[in-house]
Amino acid sequence: MDPLTTAGSCYLQVRDADALHRAWQRLGVPADPATGSRLTPPVDTDYRMREFALVDRSGNLLRIGSPSVPR
Repeated sequence: MDPLTTAGSCYLQVRDADALHRAWQRLGVPADPATGSRLTPPVDTDYRMREFALVDRSGNLLRIGSPSVPR
């Protein structure tokens, strides 16, 4: 499997995407252009979710989200 072109992904709905992102950020997910590994910052979507993504060194894409709260 080529991690930079894989079409596989998984969506996880959690209670607090920001809290999980902070915890994973503290762990230090490495950004590696060779494997595509990265942790993206949380964003608010048009469909009222707060989401971020983690791509691991094997190319697995995890999208994580929680319902947005009005800011």
